[in-house]
Amino acid sequence: MSEPKIQSHIEFPSLGEVCRLGLATRGNTKLDPEDVLYAIEWGINFLNWCGYDDGIAKAVQQLGSKRNEVAVSLQLRAKSVEEAKRELDDYLQLLGTDHIELITHYYVEGPSDWNGLTQEQSVRSYLEQLKAQGIIQAIGITTHDRDLAGEVARMKEVDAVMVRYNAAHRGAQEQIFPYTHQNQVPVIAYTALRWGKLLESTPDDPHGFNPPAAPSWYKYVLENPAVDLCLFAPNGRNELMENLDEIQNWEPLDPNLKLEMEAHGDRVRQAHRYFP
Repeated sequence: MSEPKIQSHIEFPSLGEVCRLGLATRGNTKLDPEDVLYAIEWGINFLNWCGYDDGIAKAVQQLGSKRNEVAVSLQLRAKSVEEAKRELDDYLQLLGTDHIELITHYYVEGPSDWNGLTQEQSVRSYLEQLKAQGIIQAIGITTHDRDLAGEVARMKEVDAVMVRYNAAHRGAQEQIFPYTHQNQVPVIAYTALRWGKLLESTPDDPHGFNPPAAPSWYKYVLENPAVDLCLFAPNGRNELMENLDEIQNWEPLDPNLKLEMEAHGDRVRQAHRYFP
């Protein structure tokens, strides 16, 4: 009997049905608006925007009546209500929209950061007001702190958690996923390629080992049922097409290849120990 295909879409609370592969941009990747619109036509309907006047921003401006068919997510840097108001006003104006589907508090790297955002008359209370008005639909957290993400999920204080998860960083399996599963808090995974290092060889690789291409690393993340969405940030149309074409069938990885990928992830983490 053949293995079941990887689930390609999921019902995301407050956002509706979304493709589990979400398109993202970062400061060091570039997509033209035509690339983003092509991805949307292909079926990508979750866009994680980095806040710059880039291809995603210009594509959202052009969606018109199709705007509500796409979920836009962004990370909010503001630490005060006044900062949040200015930041969001700029974002809404730049995107040419009157609402954002998901906003996550950005770079929350410890309990003190989180407590500062969630006290009375805080950024969080302001976002809750916008949520009640329908300007935003969901509020989440983006963090590298797995203990914090697990605790926030355990207390069900957010609508979603955006966390690092890849073959080199698997700690979320023990520290976060049990709590997100228990309370049905959606998980959005970023850095599936470990900032590109999973695509590169290490000095300790076995003879003849060649790291798999990017689509396999996205599949690795998506095969974990605890992950609702995996972000990918291709640089240009060629990389976009490579990922879309390969993932189109959503076939699971060969179990032996998966083990090899985890072993490579361990070697990459050992060779590039920038983060725990």
